[in-house]
This record gives sequence, C-alpha cells and structure tokens, in this order.
Amino acid sequence: MTRPASLLLALSAALILAEVTDYEVKAVQGAVTITPPVDKWRRREDGAVALSFPASAFVGKPAGDYVFTATAINADGTGPECSPGVTWELVRPSTPQVLNVTWNCERVLIQVAKLSSGTVPFTGFELGISGNAAWTLPPFSMGWAIPDQVLNLRFAIGALPTGTSQYTLTARSWFGNGGTSQLFNITRTPCDWQLANLRNQLAQTEKDLQTCTASLANKTSTINTLQQDKTQLTANLQTCNSNLANKTSTINTLQQDKTQLTADLQTCNANKATLNTNLTTCDTNLTSTKTELDTLFNSACVPVDGQKYSLMTKVESGPFLIDNPVTIFWKTNYTSYTMPATMGPYKSAGSLAKLHLFTTIEPCNDFGFTPGQMIQAQLRFTCDPSACTMAGGNMTIPGTCVREYAVKAAWACKV
Repeated sequence: MTRPASLLLALSAALILAEVTDYEVKAVQGAVTITPPVDKWRRREDGAVALSFPASAFVGKPAGDYVFTATAINADGTGPECSPGVTWELVRPSTPQVLNVTWNCERVLIQVAKLSSGTVPFTGFELGISGNAAWTLPPFSMGWAIPDQVLNLRFAIGALPTGTSQYTLTARSWFGNGGTSQLFNITRTPCDWQLANLRNQLAQTEKDLQTCTASLANKTSTINTLQQDKTQLTANLQTCNSNLANKTSTINTLQQDKTQLTADLQTCNANKATLNTNLTTCDTNLTSTKTELDTLFNSACVPVDGQKYSLMTKVESGPFLIDNPVTIFWKTNYTSYTMPATMGPYKSAGSLAKLHLFTTIEPCNDFGFTPGQMIQAQLRFTCDPSACTMAGGNMTIPGTCVREYAVKAAWACKV
C-alpha cells in the first residue's frame, strides 16, 4: 500500500488458484462498505498475488480503520471471501495552520506550519474562496522556508475577483482532502493599478527627496551658523573671563579703599568733635558781636545793581567734578522770586538756609556752560570784605537760555 494513486492488497500464495481470472475487493468500516475496482493484479516472485485498486475510491469516505477482504473469481463464478481480513487505518493530511499571508499585485505568499504525519501522503494544497465551493486554486510554487518547519506556498490570483475576499486553505491527497483552515483575507489589486500606484508613490518619494535635500541644506547652513556662533561665543567667553579677572582685581582694590575710607571716617569723626568745640566758641564770639552784625546784615547785605558775586562751580565731567571759579554781577533784570528786601536779622543760635531763585535772560554761551547742564555750585555773595558771606548750593542751567540760579543760602560769619 505505498503507491500514491492506488492501494495494493497482497494475498497469500496458498490461496492462489491457477484457474482464477479476477478478484473483487471490499473495505468495511462499520456501516460503510467500499468496493473499489481492481485496476490490476499480478503474481509476485514469492507466489503471492498483489491486487491494485484506486485510492480515489476513498474520496469522500470517513477516515478510520477499514477491514479489507478479497474474493477470487473464475469461469465458474465467485468464491468465498478470504478470512481473516486485513485492517488498514485511513488518516488524511491534517488541517493546515496558516501562519502569515502577504500579497502584491496578482501574487500571494501563504506560510503554513509543517503538517503532522498521516497514513497517506499529501499531494499539495488548494486555495478556496469562501461562498464558492466549486472554485479551487493550486499553488504554482511550494518549498520549505527557513526554519524548515514552515512551508512557503505561492499562488497566482489573476483570476480571482478584485478587492478583499475571505479564503481557506486545504491539504490534498489521493484519498481525499484533509481539514480546511480558518478563514483569512486576501486583497487582489490589478497589476496595472498597482503599477500606477507605484508610480505615484515614486513621484511622491522624489518630491519627499527634494524636500529632504532642501531641508538638509538648511540644516547644514544652520549647523555652520551655529558653529560660527559657537566660535564667537567661545571668544566672548574668553573675553568675559578676562573682564571678570579685571573686575575681581578692581573689587579687591575698592575693598582696600573702603578699608582706608573707614579709617578716614573715624579720623573725620574725631575732627568733627573738634569742630563742634570750635562752633561753640564761634557762637560765644557771635553773641558778643550780634548787634554789630545785625546792623551790618540789615543794611549792607542787600543786592545792588552791578554788585560783584564770586561763584565757585563744580562742573560734571564723567565721574569727576571739576572746580570752575566764575564771577558774575547782579543786574537789574535779575528777578528775585523769593528773596526779600533784606536777608533778615542774623540769629546767633543758628542760621537756617533759605532758598532764593534768581532769573536772567542772557546769551546761551555765558560762562561756557551747556544749556540743560546741571552743575553743583557754591556761591559766595560778598557784602563787606570784612563782615559777612552768603554760602550757596546748586545752580541749574536750563536749555532755554533763561538762567535760573537757585541759591540755598545761609549767613555765616568769618571767625
């Protein structure tokens, strides 16, 4: 029983009669009886007879154990069946296990796990479409994949309907097909449509490539710019580090100056105590000359047209204040906004400063000042060379050529 298209049943030589002209074969499994036609029979070298009948007689019949018996036939009729019969089990190929399905255009690749062994060999596979039992398709190529436990089946599906359909896979044999796999999907697209789609994809890929090329150029330019920025920033960092070292040195110097100024302040405080003592002495002297001073201040210390004033200014130049002595003369067009007719009596207990504002209209380049420049000034108004002075405060030069002299003045005596 080894040929794929037939079964061989061998009869013992003791049962062979010379006048036998033919044989009949019967296979029985329960209520199922199969009487396959005998294709041929021959005598073997050992004298036994080998009967051959087609495997197709078992197509559509149930699998399982069959008991085979044979009956000899000659010119006188049919003899008795041989006894006992021969038992043979029919096991068809197992149900295919579909592992993966891929398709492209009109070709399909189906990967199937290796089938378990049966008593009859499988002769291939057939692809079936769900809902159409009459349609089947064998593979045009079949081979082992790597690993060798997987079979690669390739089908040409040009005759299949376009679109997505459900399919099954069945293992075939001469004794009938095995089990049917579970349903799986296959999408068939015509080759011309697939080619057009591929052309569209190629065109899009070329556009994407151009975009990527342009983007790469931009990125390269950006990288070059960033590299230049990095170089510049590195140089700037070196400059900053150098400046930091210089600033640190300056801070150290200023710290030393602070220490020296602190010591000087202590000295000044000591001098202040001495000056306070001298001030007390001055107040004592002023008390004795109060009457004389009051008379002098109430008479002579009145601004007079053409009177000379000595002005010591401090001009701002960057962080420095430069002493700049100036002499001005009182003119009739100086308008006093707050200054009374006289400066008032002198108070020996302490003279409070008063704010006096004088205005004049003169050329903008008077005294060499720039319009709008703020200068700090100390004004000395001399009433009598031997008697009294008026110490001033700030003076502002506006940009309108209108001079405003703000004098915060207090009378004091010469000790």
